[in-house]
Amino acid sequence: MKRIGMLITIIPLLSFLYGCGEIEFEPSVVPLELGTIDPAQMPEEIVPTQSSHGELQEGGGQQEPLRTIEPVAGLDSEQALRICTEALSWGGADRGACLLPGGTHYYFWMTPDVIIEVEINTSDPNQMGFLQATDRRAGSKEDLSEDARLAIVLSAVFFAEIPLTLFACATVVSCALGGTVIVGTGYGISELGDSIVEEFQAIEKATQQTRYYYCRIQGNSDPACRDALDMHSPEPGGTNE
Repeated sequence: MKRIGMLITIIPLLSFLYGCGEIEFEPSVVPLELGTIDPAQMPEEIVPTQSSHGELQEGGGQQEPLRTIEPVAGLDSEQALRICTEALSWGGADRGACLLPGGTHYYFWMTPDVIIEVEINTSDPNQMGFLQATDRRAGSKEDLSEDARLAIVLSAVFFAEIPLTLFACATVVSCALGGTVIVGTGYGISELGDSIVEEFQAIEKATQQTRYYYCRIQGNSDPACRDALDMHSPEPGGTNE
């Protein structure tokens, strides 16, 4: 209903360009600041070494590499979706998951050409987390595409509206009416701009969440996945600078 109202008020492109032509994101999480310790002040039995992700490790050992599941050979996401139960799929061909026939295994993918097969574990919240995150990401991308199409329509309407408004401004009454329409469209475009910003932010957050849960379902720990993805927020998928 909100978008129908915007079309009725004929939102002009100029307000769109000035109102939300440049979208700037503020990080949702304050970046983690790490202090430094003078090695000379540390006990001799603790030897600091630099890990592959830039953290100090105790005992001189290197951090273990992340575990990965061997991909299914010769399978892409389009083929996986054809194999799976059609009604039980999440996300899309670019990033998503689906339930295999028999109901005991999932296919997961972060890119269309790398598919992993994982046995369903109802006690593992990371599997459900990935399914939900991919669905949120796909839904936000659809909403953004819809608003982008609306912006194109409004662009054409706006350029057609300019000469009509100038022509209609031959009298005080017509100018007043034109001004009223412009005020209404300005409010409408601010609503559309807010929606676009929220959609970009939702896509960014859901994308980070899919990375985190994809790491976890392959058997990696929470600290290892956060370190690999440079995530330091309490909630999986928080943004960082």
